[in-house]
Amino acid sequence: EYITFSLHNTSLKSIPLQIPGVMNPKVSPMSSSGVSLRKGQKIYYKKGVRKILILEVDATIQDGDTIDVARLIRAVQ
Repeated sequence: EYITFSLHNTSLKSIPLQIPGVMNPKVSPMSSSGVSLRKGQKIYYKKGVRKILILEVDATIQDGDTIDVARLIRAVQ
């Protein structure tokens, strides 16, 4: 089951992400990137050579939701 939603960057810096097996987007400042991902898919923030898990797609995410990626990154740092 796929869920279609947006990853929104509310910061003033590009945010490099890694979505294993799907893509490695760089979300530009103050913009959104639409994705359609399976439940259980993990999204990582790439910080240098490290990757930090910021989100796992689950039932709390609904079609059409907008996820604030900058806020997720602040929460895990």
